[in-house]
Amino acid sequence: VEVSNRMIKKQAKDKTVIYCSRLDAEKQPMFMLEVADRFLWTHPDWTWQVTTSRNSLTSNQEGVVEAIEDAEKRIPKFEVKVGLHRQG
Repeated sequence: VEVSNRMIKKQAKDKTVIYCSRLDAEKQPMFMLEVADRFLWTHPDWTWQVTTSRNSLTSNQEGVVEAIEDAEKRIPKFEVKVGLHRQG
């Protein structure tokens, strides 16, 4: 919120959910995928991003990478972003 000349201007918020946790079994990535699927079909103006700093998705749970890659093709506005690094 920006205050100038006694007027309050609200900035538009980006409607994006960012999942940046490991895709290993103890983090329950299949549950996240189910939530993302239901959420995006009922909130089509939102985007859901799964992010990693690695060059590709990895998981210690069988089938997770394939399920997420499938979701990216099947679910509108579900995105996978790999190779991300903090600038600075």
